[in-house]
Amino acid sequence: MFVRDLNEMRAYEAQERYEMDMATLLKAKHNQGIAVGEERGIEKGALKNALETAKLMLSAGEPLERIKLYTRLSDDQIAALQ
Repeated sequence: MFVRDLNEMRAYEAQERYEMDMATLLKAKHNQGIAVGEERGIEKGALKNALETAKLMLSAGEPLERIKLYTRLSDDQIAALQ
């Protein structure tokens, strides 16, 4: 952009820097949100898998201590399956 006034040029450049900084911050927050969502999804999937494994082990008559060892579920979580 061609500007004859030095103050106007500085104001324009400051506005451009501000807009670029804001775009960078928004992108970083967006990426952080995606990472958090992925982590939550992984945790939910792991819990679902552990619960399914515990159900199978319970139906096979496995001892509670072995179920806790292999699934890392709490007594309450396992008791809720029975």
